[in-house]
Formats: sequence, C-alpha cells, structure tokens
Amino acid sequence: ESVVRTREQEKDRSTMADVKPTPVLTGLELEAYSSVNSICCNDATRQFTAEKRDKIHPIKMEKTREKVEQCFSKTFHGMKAACSAQYDDLVACLSGNERTKYKCAAARSALEECAAKNRLGELEGL
Repeated sequence: ESVVRTREQEKDRSTMADVKPTPVLTGLELEAYSSVNSICCNDATRQFTAEKRDKIHPIKMEKTREKVEQCFSKTFHGMKAACSAQYDDLVACLSGNERTKYKCAAARSALEECAAKNRLGELEGL
C-alpha cells in the first residue's frame, strides 16, 4: 500500500520536524512570555479562538491546534535564544513584584521589542 501525500502535508511534516518540543512553563514563566506569544503568534491564536467561538468540534481543530503549538514552541525557543536576558529580567521582576506588576512594564516592553526586532514566530517573513 503506497502513501500519497499532498505538498501541504509534506510541508506540515517538515515544519513539525524543525520545531523543538513544546516547553512546559511555570505560571510565572508563562506570564512573562504571554505578551510575546500574543505579538508573535497572533494569526494562529486568532484562528484557534475563532474556531472555538464557532463551536468547531475539537477533532476538526487538530491542524489549527498544531499551528498554535508550533508557533508557541518556535517563538519561545527563538525568544530564549535571542532575548534571554530580557526574558530573565522580566521573570525576576515579576517574581519580586507579585502584587505590583505594573513596575515590570519597562522589562516587558524590552522583551516585546526584542521579540519583534528579531522577527520571532509569525513575524519571521516580514
């Protein structure tokens, strides 16, 4: 039995092979990363949210979920490689200011600027 794949399926397979495993983050790490994810994975997240709002069955959302996960992972690993100092600064700031997170606005801006400057995630081709 031969397996015939479309070009899109082959592209998806090669893209998945290039993506590192999805990281498991603590709540604080996720909070620090969240705005970068919003900036760099906007299209994938918007499509996922739209499908959830339209009450698409989860099995039919598999491709969309994979896009979100791939973007999350690729963006996170890219951020750790290119913006590690800014990310660590924001995590440290957030951990020291749990009730006054507004004090971390400058650190968050520096991380977001670094992510955009390095064209992480969906910004890669821009």
